Amino acid sequence: MTYSNRYAHVAWALLVIFGGLSAADVSGDQQTPAGTGKWPAWIDSDKIRGAFDFIHTDNRDHLATLAANGFNTVLVSCASVDVDKPEAIAQMNKQADWCAELGLHFFPSTRLCGGPLELRHLVPGGRAYVDGTGTTLTKTPCPVDPVFWDTVVTRRGQMVARQSLTHQIDGFLLDPEMYGADASNFPGYCLCTHCFDEFFEHRELNAAIPAAADRAAWLQQQGLQAGFNEWKARRAEALARATEQAIHQINPDLVIGVFMLDGNNWYYNAWARGFGTAGMPALAMSENTYSTGATRYLGWTRERLKQLGAHVVLAPGMWLRQFPVENIAGHLFYMAQESAGYWVFTTLGLWMEPEPVPTNDYSLPPPHSSYLDAFSLAAAELDRQAQEGERFAAKLKLVHIQGAPRESIAAAGLLSPAQVKLRTLNPQGRSRPLPDKPTLYSGSAVCYFPVAAGKEITGILRSRPGGHQENVPVYAVIAPSGTVVAEGVLPLNEPVPLKATAPETGLYKLVLGTQAHFFSASLDMPHAVVAAEAVRVIQQVNRMYFYVPPDVEQFRIEVGTPYVAEQAKLLVWDPGGKEAASAETFELLPAVAELNPTPEQRGKVWSFHMLPTYSANLKWDPQLPPYLAEDPEALLVPIE
Repeated sequence: MTYSNRYAHVAWALLVIFGGLSAADVSGDQQTPAGTGKWPAWIDSDKIRGAFDFIHTDNRDHLATLAANGFNTVLVSCASVDVDKPEAIAQMNKQADWCAELGLHFFPSTRLCGGPLELRHLVPGGRAYVDGTGTTLTKTPCPVDPVFWDTVVTRRGQMVARQSLTHQIDGFLLDPEMYGADASNFPGYCLCTHCFDEFFEHRELNAAIPAAADRAAWLQQQGLQAGFNEWKARRAEALARATEQAIHQINPDLVIGVFMLDGNNWYYNAWARGFGTAGMPALAMSENTYSTGATRYLGWTRERLKQLGAHVVLAPGMWLRQFPVENIAGHLFYMAQESAGYWVFTTLGLWMEPEPVPTNDYSLPPPHSSYLDAFSLAAAELDRQAQEGERFAAKLKLVHIQGAPRESIAAAGLLSPAQVKLRTLNPQGRSRPLPDKPTLYSGSAVCYFPVAAGKEITGILRSRPGGHQENVPVYAVIAPSGTVVAEGVLPLNEPVPLKATAPETGLYKLVLGTQAHFFSASLDMPHAVVAAEAVRVIQQVNRMYFYVPPDVEQFRIEVGTPYVAEQAKLLVWDPGGKEAASAETFELLPAVAELNPTPEQRGKVWSFHMLPTYSANLKWDPQLPPYLAEDPEALLVPIE
């Protein structure tokens, strides 16, 4: 079938959504109509106790070990399975039969764009993603290409559904992480010619399609950006709904799940609305819980998905290597509360030789028996909960590791010789009052400040919730010799006074770090923060100043945002306070300012601001000293 003929074939499937045709009208199969399936009672009563594994393991004894140690479900990555791969389909069915014999539920997983198996349907001649600069990403499909979607999602889902009629296959899972594409996620909203052509037809626009490099600006200039984005989301939802109906025509009882479906972006939200129905919700196989386990994120996400109008049940996952083995059972048990259950990544490590020092992403340290005991303990606690009902009192404890400050900031190390040979522009004191609202950071940050021996180091440290991690930010003050003179944690929303006496004269550093939350530092002395990749500027209220050395004839500042829904503007001012550059982000493309200072502007202090003030990633030119300050006279410069 040619590309154009296949496109027409898939367009008929979309009429199921937009035109009111029944699914049977557009399908050669005359199976039971979609919408008559029954949600598996065992998920509600027993919960999914899932082990994520790989089809190439292909070992019945390994599956038997899982069944004997608390698992009731196996999620198998079937990267080699496609509708035209009979040997791989037979291997999948063989493992499904093994699971049935062992009392395990079986969920095969296929990929959206995992590698050559999918790219053969895109390259050459496929409908590839075009980004905001007009660049074609030849290994990334357009997210609303009905032909590619039908080939790698719908037809594979139908194939699994057909196999489930003769083999015990309980569900079909989609892994949308695009290991074989230009990026693992869609960078934003595709601007390919097909998308523009279809959007113009949808809006009945009689205009020439702009050149690829001009399309992003054209949408904004015409006031069509929001409408274009909304249309794309509806198309993505329609594709997911067409897939759901095509699968459930064959087997109405087959559960559909998507990894990372709880991700809060435009296409995950669209898929969440499209894949689930009131009678057969979709499974959101969460990876956002990989390193956190059972936290407030679970309740927050359930509520968000409900407000989204999506019929989705959360199934949180755990990456085993992220947890001490003694904490695994407690997290698994609490992850299963008010959810579909839990799954662990990955039990492939139990099939491999144990490694005290891992050499890959899958192996586990010895002894493996400790992990099997943890899985069995979590399962036993769930069984006891089901048996005792309202009389049940949990015995397992939920433990979140709070790193000790000294351990958490160990990577900060000592002051290097280059840092010791730095001075502030005004070592005598501050030229202006402290800002009322200091800059808010996330990740890790290091502030530098000079102090004389015997002087007090004072200030206020603050933190704010920025996620659902139980760990709170930590801090430490380190003297030039490496001595830690103060350390502690920052309880959320509680200001922490900082007070310490400097034991020696020199350049001190304040190190702050967090896994998910935000923090700020208001020090009663001039200080500068390092512009490092580990620092995320969450809220910049005030201008940040930086120093341009005399020998720098050209420099570049780049600001990006982590989400399509968050955009930023970058403003740069020269030493005289005149605006020197202005740039804006677009989707996931950064704002870039390239400056060519005159000889009179070199060896001077410049400034910049990022607007709006939320969640910006700053990429700093290595030619510039990596120090920023809200007070220009607190900047660090080399000692001449």
